[in-house]
Amino acid sequence: MPHTIFTDPQIAGVGATEAELEDEGREFVVGRANYADSAMGRAKKLEGGFVKVLAAPDGEILGCHVIGYEASMLVHEAVVAMRTDATADDVADTIHAHPTLGKVVEAAFQDLST
Repeated sequence: MPHTIFTDPQIAGVGATEAELEDEGREFVVGRANYADSAMGRAKKLEGGFVKVLAAPDGEILGCHVIGYEASMLVHEAVVAMRTDATADDVADTIHAHPTLGKVVEAAFQDLST
């Protein structure tokens, strides 16, 4: 169940958190990308936002958390991916329009493989 807090900056998430996965003793990897590292983030001067993705070693998406401008919108890509059993690689390998803030989501998923 996705959730959003409409503060400034917005906070949004879906699925498990790192703490929950650690408490369960579940193995996972973390991918992260900062808004400021994207063309749109730089154009909008968005210095503090980020997207964090949590995935099982086999690519199952376990959670996604976003803090920053339009976080409530960005989290939905992970919601749909999780609902349709897409893997982290499926999202990472999907072409995202440039220059959009959605590139931050793409970058976080791509960061899982590094």
